[in-house]
Amino acid sequence: MNKIVNYFFKDRVTQFGLFLLFILIMTASLSVFINTANIQNLDNRLLSAGSSDHLLGTDHFGRDILLRIIVGAGVSIKVGLLASTISLLLGIFLGLIAGYFGKWVDTLIMRFTDIMMAFPVLLFLIAISATFKPGINTAMIAIGVVSWPPMARLMRSQVLMLKSRE
Repeated sequence: MNKIVNYFFKDRVTQFGLFLLFILIMTASLSVFINTANIQNLDNRLLSAGSSDHLLGTDHFGRDILLRIIVGAGVSIKVGLLASTISLLLGIFLGLIAGYFGKWVDTLIMRFTDIMMAFPVLLFLIAISATFKPGINTAMIAIGVVSWPPMARLMRSQVLMLKSRE
């Protein structure tokens, strides 16, 4: 672990990437406090970038583009974190059960995993969105539910490897 940390602090490109990631996360966390991104002001339509009040200009409805980007970054990070967390928890749980119990439990879970991997992801996401109330929360849950099979396979293989040790 110490070698990895030392490597990160020695490499300039990695430091720059971590700095950009930090700035993105901090900026996105500010999006919670921004409630003016969707306010329309037709007097400020299509202002060019670099204007006095709007750093990146405005769109056709007079909305500030920079504020909309910041709010969009916050939503994107929220979707990514929640979908990844759902996928991780579901995959770890099912992979752990399949690897530990083995026999028919393993076969059942792994065949279900195969079915999930064979099913078209986009079609499954559309079906979930159509079945439940469409929205960003449904999309986050749907993405998490669809993307767990590779994590389950990985967890199962690790459990089987540890199980075979003396």
